[in-house]
Amino acid sequence: MNSNTKSQSLSTITSLVSSRFDELWSLWSQMDLDPRALTDRVSIVEREMTKHLGRMIHEEEGYVAKITDLIEAHARERHRLTKELGTHVTDPDPDLGLIKLEKELRVQVSELRTEKEHRMEEVLQLKRSDEALCQSMEVEPFPIATDLIPTDTQMSALKAHIRDMQTLKNQRSAQFSDMKLAIIDLLERLEAEPNTTFERTLLQQILNELEVLKSEKMEQFIHATRQDLIELWDKCYYSQSQRDKFSPFFDTNYNDELLSIHEIEVERLKSYHEANRDLFQKVAKRQDLWKKMLELEAKQKDPGHLLKAKGNTLLLEERDRKRVNKQLPKIEQELMDEMAQFLEIHGRPFLVGGVSYEDFVEAQVFEHNRLVEDEKQAKLEARKKQNFHETVYGSKPVTPAANRAGAKRKATGQTPVNDSKRYRPELTTRSVSTLRSPYVRAPLSSAKKTHSAHQTSRYGLRPQAAKRKILGDRNDTFMAGHASQPPRGGVPTCSITSVVSDDFFRDIPHSALTSTFQNTPEASSFCFSSASTSASANVAAVAVNASCQNLRARPRNLHSKNVEHLSSKSTSTLR
Repeated sequence: MNSNTKSQSLSTITSLVSSRFDELWSLWSQMDLDPRALTDRVSIVEREMTKHLGRMIHEEEGYVAKITDLIEAHARERHRLTKELGTHVTDPDPDLGLIKLEKELRVQVSELRTEKEHRMEEVLQLKRSDEALCQSMEVEPFPIATDLIPTDTQMSALKAHIRDMQTLKNQRSAQFSDMKLAIIDLLERLEAEPNTTFERTLLQQILNELEVLKSEKMEQFIHATRQDLIELWDKCYYSQSQRDKFSPFFDTNYNDELLSIHEIEVERLKSYHEANRDLFQKVAKRQDLWKKMLELEAKQKDPGHLLKAKGNTLLLEERDRKRVNKQLPKIEQELMDEMAQFLEIHGRPFLVGGVSYEDFVEAQVFEHNRLVEDEKQAKLEARKKQNFHETVYGSKPVTPAANRAGAKRKATGQTPVNDSKRYRPELTTRSVSTLRSPYVRAPLSSAKKTHSAHQTSRYGLRPQAAKRKILGDRNDTFMAGHASQPPRGGVPTCSITSVVSDDFFRDIPHSALTSTFQNTPEASSFCFSSASTSASANVAAVAVNASCQNLRARPRNLHSKNVEHLSSKSTSTLR
């Protein structure tokens, strides 16, 4: 590069920077900046200029690297082409700049490519000429490969071989003509007609051999023609009924007539497809868009598709969806217009799948909507079935079976609990629930256990089955008589007979207990419900059982004061 140009450019840039900096300095002087602010602004100017120049240098370095890569690629291709062609080209001047060097190498590579194409075309023409000459004289052709670039030596040898074969053919032709003329002259002298029986016999023999070969290969020829016919049917969107109309397709009597019928049908379909090529191409494009739409809908319905998607798969699918939604109606409208023109010109509809194109599209849309509706109904039926199952049997536990309490106990080696012996409130016919009484409750001290002088041993107790029967009969009698009666005074009234133990009632009449405890504040804290399965009912049942265990130790003959004391104790226990 010229040094004068560099100096002039540097001078121009320096003067430009100096003038711009003078303008900045003038503005800073008008603002009367302090030295620190002035220093900061100068630093900013230096940093911005350095950054801008560095960015320009980086861009130019990238451009230089790109040119260098092109030079290396051109050099490699030039070396390969010169080796294949067997030629030599002069190297460019090494003092050239990168741009000029790249251009020089690019021109050389282009010339070598042109020479390669020209040589390949020439060798193909020479090869065909040599094969024709050798075949006419029944000699071996010149051995040369047509898939590789021949060298200059090979090209010269091929041309020489063709000249020799042409000379030999001319000599043989002249010799044949001389011999033919001599034979004709001899026949004229002998006054005899030329005999061609030999030639006719030879040709007839060859014809018979070909007929036998044709009959042997007739089945293969017909099958190949039928395969072509199937491909044309697919291209023309023939339905199965249209294909079945061509009955010779199913004929197994393979002969010349059957082959001719197939060939005529193939030619007819080829002409039909070629005449309506544009329509068939648009129909195929519409089918591809329709299949793409169904594929995208299937992916959108797949619940695990979001987890399987990688990279920009979802973005590409969204682009495909927009493209399909835009192009599908457009191409359908174009096809409808062209189908109308076809009907007007030919007087018959353009058939796709054995029906008109409009019916074909409507059938596809109807089938698609039916499948979507069937899928919705199947999901709805499955949801109804699941809801019914959960209503009858309860919903499935979310906790895995391996993490449940029973599984953990089994895993640790503990003895499993027999479920049949557990207390199940939902399986009992009677349950107990407690409600706080609106009256003032008895003090907690009333629930303390007191020693009585009347404590006796537990002898003469009835069997447990009789106890349960008596208690159940009394509760059933009480619930039958009071189930429909509302509580009096806003306070629920109930009997204490279902709370205390049956030992307490062995010697006390039921009517006396009812009249004694029915209106007491302690008795108002009990309420009975046969359908309750809550946790409070379980706690109350446990408390009643504990009270009954304490009451079994009481004497049989109790007076009314002891009855009141036991009633208050049972109430405190339940609380």
